[in-house]
Amino acid sequence: MVVEPRDIKHKDRKVKNKREFFRLVERISIDVQLLKEHPSNGRSGVKEYEKDGKPSEQNTMDMSAGGLQFFSNVYCRENSYVDITLYFKKTDPPFDSLTVRAKVMRTVQVENSQHYNIGVQYVDINQKARTHIERYIFIRQREMIAEKRIGFL
Repeated sequence: MVVEPRDIKHKDRKVKNKREFFRLVERISIDVQLLKEHPSNGRSGVKEYEKDGKPSEQNTMDMSAGGLQFFSNVYCRENSYVDITLYFKKTDPPFDSLTVRAKVMRTVQVENSQHYNIGVQYVDINQKARTHIERYIFIRQREMIAEKRIGFL
C-alpha cells in the first residue's frame, strides 16, 4: 500500500518528514553493491566510485521515487554510496530491472540482531529512471487496492 509522507520517529525522537514522494510498502528483490571513492577524485573535481566487493541480495521494506529502505546483514556506513539494482515484480505492463546510485542516509542496527535497517536516497537519478519507479509504484498501488477489494487478482 502507498503511504503518505508524514512525520517519523528516528532515534527515539520525532523528526519532520521531508519526503517529496509517496512510499510503497512492498518487498522487492534488490542487489546492493557497495562503492568506494576512486583514488583519483581530487584531480578532476568529479567524484568517481569503484565497486567494493560483491553485490549482496536484499529485499526492500519500502520504496519511493526518492529512495528506499531495506534490511541488510552487511553494514553500510552512513554517507557512503551504493549502486542498487531493483528487480520489479511482474506487472502489466512489465517493468525492466533498473540500477540507481544512492547515498546511505541512515543505518540502524536492528535490536537483538546482526541485521541493519538501511535508508538510502537516490543521487544523480535521471528523470526517466525516476518516472519508471513512480509508474511502478502507482501500478502496484492499483493492484493492491484491487486485491483488497476482490480478495485476489
